Amino acid sequence: MKEFIKTLSEMNNLRYSKTMQELFMKKIPCGFFVGLDSEQFKVNNALVLKQNGLNLQHVIVLDDPNRAAIKCDGVPVITLKEFESLPEKPQWVLYINTNSEATLCEFFYRFNVKALQLGDSLGMERYCDFIYQHLGEIAEVYQLFKDEESRLTYLGMLKRRVSNQICYYRFAVEPQYWLAPFTVAEGDIAIDGGAYDGNTAIDFLKQGATVYSFEMDHKNYQKCLQLAEKYHFTAENLGLSSRESTASYVSQGSGSYMTSMGGGEVAKFIDLDTYVSRHDVPRIDYIKLDIEGAELDCLKGAAKSIIRWKPKMAVCAYHKPEDIWTLARYIKSLRSDYEFAFRHYSIGCGLFSETFINLRNRFNMNPRVPSDWEMVLYCK
Repeated sequence: MKEFIKTLSEMNNLRYSKTMQELFMKKIPCGFFVGLDSEQFKVNNALVLKQNGLNLQHVIVLDDPNRAAIKCDGVPVITLKEFESLPEKPQWVLYINTNSEATLCEFFYRFNVKALQLGDSLGMERYCDFIYQHLGEIAEVYQLFKDEESRLTYLGMLKRRVSNQICYYRFAVEPQYWLAPFTVAEGDIAIDGGAYDGNTAIDFLKQGATVYSFEMDHKNYQKCLQLAEKYHFTAENLGLSSRESTASYVSQGSGSYMTSMGGGEVAKFIDLDTYVSRHDVPRIDYIKLDIEGAELDCLKGAAKSIIRWKPKMAVCAYHKPEDIWTLARYIKSLRSDYEFAFRHYSIGCGLFSETFINLRNRFNMNPRVPSDWEMVLYCK
């Protein structure tokens, strides 16, 4: 627990509000990075901070065409290339979080320049307080991890969340869902919760598993079904939850999610225990869940199966703030003999535009992109 206690002290000093206060009080030199789209509203936010006392020395854009698109009230506008040759660089670069800005922080880190995502100060303070209110549960989960990499990854995630600095993340080297010995194996009966287009199911199939895939979104399901018919695995147009029901959902590709607010799409949901009984599934050896915040509900609907068979699991733990402690604690309450690990995965450039990919190549950046997503709780 020594490292955990040390991190708590660091987290208090890293709080977003403290960093912002220090930037203003000490007049620390700052830059502001606009990103791919060079939208004026982003620059306007930076100019407001400058009017309130921020030592804003540069607005940073990608290229000359981006420079011409914005007005900066006398603040020098420089390109990334010009930033490289600055004799005295700002100590901090601030940005408003979109995919391009956050994922290009790597460029500034190579010059020992810190990067800070701008946020709502009051909201960040409330979130920090929320974290501190649940330190007991967080410490309990931390102690469940026996390997150092899990503990360091978990602590890095906590530091990122209170600081708004992406540099504290640690990203795993293996592909997502493939941390040994928590992986699907030959002969396993595997549940693919949140199948999307079916490609993860195929990966499991290649290991010799029998796969049952569940996809709530009808459009995604159609893609998954095509692969299921071709490669011979079971695909269900069902969401996974704590009970059988019908509910609205928002359809947005791989990020489709259930909503209580009503929406244009309606899906059927089922709990795994009912499905297993109704379809005579002989056992469950492995469960993968990436279901946009419904992970805990699904685990509750699979409680009998988990208690009976103790399947290996890979459960996404980033959709809700409390996932970082509720999921592991619930699983542990079902079977006290579970072992746990925690990993965070970067994402491939394929999710981004060709312009973005070319930009990363141009500045020799890692082809894997850091993100706030893809944190996985492993259990066996």
